[in-house]
Amino acid sequence: MAKYISFDYETTMNGTKRNPHPSYTDNFILTYSVVVENNGIRTTYHPDNSEASLAWVMAEEVADLINEEQADFLIGHNMKFDIEYIFHKAKSREKGKQYLRALVTGKHQWWDTSLAHYLLTGQADKFPTLGLAANRYASDGMGSKSSYLEDFLRDNPESTTADCDWNELSNYCAKDAKLTLDLAKAQMEEALRVGMFPLIVTMCDALRAVVEMECNGLNVDLTAYLDATRFYTELADTKLKYISDDITSIASLMDNIEGTGLLTSHPIETAKAIISSSQSLSHMLFGSKKQKEYKIVIGKTKGGLNRWGKFYQKEHDGILPKHIKTAILEGESRGANGYFSVDFDTLEKARRYLSAHDPMSNELNLISNILEYREAEKYVSTYLEPVSGMLRAHDTIHHTLHQTSTSTGRLSASNPNFQNQPNNKVIKSIYVPECRSLFDPTKVFLEFDYKQLEVIGIAYITGDASLKRDIIAGVDIHSKIGSKVFGRPPTKEERRNIKTVVFAMLYGSGIPNIIKTSGLGESLVSDIVKGFKDSYPKVFAHHRMVMEELTEKARVLGYTDKDMVTLTSKTGRQYKFNLSRDITPKGVSYRPSWTQVCNYPCQGFATGDIVPMMLGVLLDSRADCGYDFDLRNTVHDSILISCNNSDWQEVYEHCKKVLENPYPHLKRLFGITDFDLPLLVEGSVGPNWGNMAPIAND
Repeated sequence: MAKYISFDYETTMNGTKRNPHPSYTDNFILTYSVVVENNGIRTTYHPDNSEASLAWVMAEEVADLINEEQADFLIGHNMKFDIEYIFHKAKSREKGKQYLRALVTGKHQWWDTSLAHYLLTGQADKFPTLGLAANRYASDGMGSKSSYLEDFLRDNPESTTADCDWNELSNYCAKDAKLTLDLAKAQMEEALRVGMFPLIVTMCDALRAVVEMECNGLNVDLTAYLDATRFYTELADTKLKYISDDITSIASLMDNIEGTGLLTSHPIETAKAIISSSQSLSHMLFGSKKQKEYKIVIGKTKGGLNRWGKFYQKEHDGILPKHIKTAILEGESRGANGYFSVDFDTLEKARRYLSAHDPMSNELNLISNILEYREAEKYVSTYLEPVSGMLRAHDTIHHTLHQTSTSTGRLSASNPNFQNQPNNKVIKSIYVPECRSLFDPTKVFLEFDYKQLEVIGIAYITGDASLKRDIIAGVDIHSKIGSKVFGRPPTKEERRNIKTVVFAMLYGSGIPNIIKTSGLGESLVSDIVKGFKDSYPKVFAHHRMVMEELTEKARVLGYTDKDMVTLTSKTGRQYKFNLSRDITPKGVSYRPSWTQVCNYPCQGFATGDIVPMMLGVLLDSRADCGYDFDLRNTVHDSILISCNNSDWQEVYEHCKKVLENPYPHLKRLFGITDFDLPLLVEGSVGPNWGNMAPIAND
C-alpha cells in the first residue's frame, strides 16, 4: 500500500492587502501540520507552542520530516507556497537552497490537490480552493473544510492570521492537512478511473520545476535598472515636449480649443491632458459633435491642494484629413461615450496612412510622438517602476508562475509577468544571473526556444500530411505561403505580416477580424488565408470535423448554451468548450466556439503538455549532467536557466539533447507512439537576459 505525507502551513499576512507571500521578508510561519499515513495508520506532527518555535526552526522541522519519511506521495494544496516557505525561511540562504534541491529532486512523487482538481475539471475551475476541491467528493463522504480562519478574517477586517488564537489556528491547520490527504486519495482514484493519472503526475513533476524557478527568481542589476528608468523617463518627458509643440503648430486644432492660454502657461500639462484622455484624443483626431470641457492640474495652493485649469475642445471634424480618417475608421463605430478607440492599433494605422499620403505633415509628427511617448511611459510604469516594490533579499524578484489559470494548461505569470516582457534589450538587461550583493561574473544565462512548437502541435493534432512533411523538411511555412502570394520569396516585413495572419487564422479569427486587428488590406489577408488553406487543407478540415462531432455530442446529451461540451486529448487532458445557439434551416443546434476548437487542443498539446512535461524531465536530468545549473523562468515555448560561464557549453549540449527528445516520455507517460515530428531547440547565451547571443549549431 502506498505511503502518503501531507503538510500545511499557516503564516503571517504582512504584505500589501494581507499578502502572505513567502519571499516577503516580514512574513513568517505561525504553525504547521504534517500528516503521515501508511496502511491506514496516521501520525500527525505539529509544534506544541508557536511562541517557542522560530520561523526557521519550523521551516527546517517540516523539511526534515518530509525527507525522513520516505513516502510515495508528498501532498499539499497549492503546495509550492509551503515549499517556498521552507526555502525562504530556512536559517540561511545556503540551507534553504539545500532543502529546495532535496525537495524538488527527492524520491517523493508530488501531488498537488489544487492542480489535480483543475485538471480533473477540464481546466474549468481556475485557482481552486481546498474547500471547492473537497466539495467535489462530498457525496462520497468527504469532510468539509474548516471555516475558522475565513470567518475570523471576515469578522475582523483589520486583523491577520497573527491575531488568531494559536490553539484555534493550529487545529485549523491540522484539519486542512488531514483533509488534503483525504482529498488527494479521492482524486487519485478518480484520475485512475478516467485515465488522467499520468497527466496529473506529469504536471506535478512540472510543478517541481516551477517551484525551483520561483525560488531562484531573477536577480536585478540595480545600476542597470536605475539607468533604464532614467532613460525612459527622460525620453517620455522629451516626447511630451514635442507633442506640446506639435499641438500648437496645427492651426485647425488651435482654432477649436478655448482656453489655449494654458498651452502657453502650462504647455506640458495641457498636452499630457489632451493625449491622456481617450475622449480628448479621439475628439482631437476624429472630431465630435459637441463641445467638451477638460480639466488639468496646473499647480498647488498654499494649503497643498490641487490648483485646476480648464480648456474646451469645440465641436469640430478633427485634425485628420477626411480621406485618411475614413480609411482608419472603416468598420469602426463610436463607443458608448460617443468617441472612437484611440488604442495602439488605431494610432499605428493613422501613422501608416499619414506616412504614405502626407509624410511632411504636423499631424504625422504628432501621432508618431504620441506613439513613442506611450511606449516610453509604458516601459516606465509597467515594466520598471513596479520592480522596486518587488525586490526581495539579494536584489531578487521571485515571480509567480501559475499552472491553474488558463483553459489550455499553458502556464501564465504575474508579479511581475515575466512571460510578457517587451522585446527590449535595455529593459531585459536589468535581469542578471546573480545579484551584485552576491556578484559572480562567472554566471551566465542560457535560454532554449523550441522552434515552431505551436505549428508542430497543429500538425500533429490535425494530422495534415503536407504540414508534417514541410516541418520534417525544415520548410519555413510563412515564406512558402509568401511565395504563393507574391510569386517570389517575401521580404522580412512581408513574412512578419504573413505570420501575423496565419496565427490569427489558426486560432480561430475570421478574415474581417484579422483585417481589423492587423491593419492589413482585405485582398492581402484573403490571399494569405487562401495560400495557407491550399497548402495545408487538412488543418481546417480537422477543425470542422471536431466542430461537428462536438455539436452532435451536445445534441445527444441534450446540452444547451448553459452547458459545456468536453473533448479529451491524447494525453488525457480534457477541454471544456462553451456552446452557443445556432439557428439554421435544419433547426436549432448548439455549437462550440470555433476559436476554442481551433485553439485549445493545439496550443494545449504544445505549451500545456509538452513544455511542462519537459520542464520536469530537464529538472530530473540535472543529476546526470555532470555540471550544475538552475532553472529560472519559462516563457511559453522557451526555458531560461543559469550556470557557470566555464560550464555553459557542456550544460547547453546536455539540455539541448534532453529537450529535443520528448519521444520516450510521451510513450512512457501517455502511450503516444505516433509523434514523429522533430522537436528542435535554438539556444542563446549571455551575461543578462537582454544580451543573449545565438548559439550556432554545428
